[in-house]
Amino acid sequence: MLNRFRQFWTKVISPIANLLLRLGVSADAVTLVGTIGVCAGALIFYPRGHIWLGTVVITCFVFSDLIDGYMARTSGTSSKWGSYLDSTLDRLGDGAIFGGLVLYYAGSHGHTPWMAGVTLWALVMGATTSYARAKAESLGLHASGGLAERSDRLVSVLVIGFFSDVLNLPILLKIVLCALAVASTITVVQRTLSVRKQVLADPANAALGTPAGSAPATSGSAAAGTTPAGGSTAGTAPGSSAGAGSAAAPAQGNLPGGSATSSAGTEGVAPSDLGLAGPDGDTAGNPAATDTAGRTGSGEADAGTGTAGRTGHGEADAGTAAGDTGSDRAPGTPPISS
Repeated sequence: MLNRFRQFWTKVISPIANLLLRLGVSADAVTLVGTIGVCAGALIFYPRGHIWLGTVVITCFVFSDLIDGYMARTSGTSSKWGSYLDSTLDRLGDGAIFGGLVLYYAGSHGHTPWMAGVTLWALVMGATTSYARAKAESLGLHASGGLAERSDRLVSVLVIGFFSDVLNLPILLKIVLCALAVASTITVVQRTLSVRKQVLADPANAALGTPAGSAPATSGSAAAGTTPAGGSTAGTAPGSSAGAGSAAAPAQGNLPGGSATSSAGTEGVAPSDLGLAGPDGDTAGNPAATDTAGRTGSGEADAGTGTAGRTGHGEADAGTAAGDTGSDRAPGTPPISS
């Protein structure tokens, strides 16, 4: 909702950003300093009951989330690394703000244990909202929007927190935190239903991996080899990149059992080029022939691909640059996402 004000705030921070660029300051440095300032303001002042002062400090540094994105775009240094760094550090800043309020309510100044629980729930649901989008987009789906995006949560807490302390009306902050806890929960449900609807609408692409007991097919590996009852080995070498236009050929020659084998779809690369076969072409005793990826017979996809699904190792990291990351470092992305 608040992303509609992006152009206005860009005009406000552009002179500062241009000055920093002339001084040779990098966007990464602005991101790091901004996160440190936000965390310090929240964790130092909020637990002590200085809500208004902590909010002022946080507000001064939270604009770094706009400045670093503008600097990266203006200088032409937008990159995947910058987007990842910005998104990851945003999670730290969010956690510090709500965590500081949890400590405030749990401590002697706020002394409201039930509000500490509500604030903690708002923190958890806020993080889940971001993760839901990141995970969905890692699967090629969409899960944006909802009742309470990241910018809405931050602005609500900071503005209401400031006035509730200045006007000595702590009930205002309690109301907004309760509202955010409910709104964030609804947003998670909305995004979950949206993803489910997309999956049901395209059942042909709903499957995440191959049937149980066989290795999931990935773009960077060939199918694992099998051993027939006759004793001959049909070994393939996973690990060659599909983007390279070739796949590793199986070792050929005098195999144990006396039969020679070949694997369809793996022509074009000699075994000797891959270092799979010995001088006589015999693969016996050569462990590299079974799996050049270093996971012989494991059948597990790499945990970082996000395509292995629920294999126990394939959950995509919530920190992926795609999705609900709050990053403004990639070209064309909003400065503060949900």
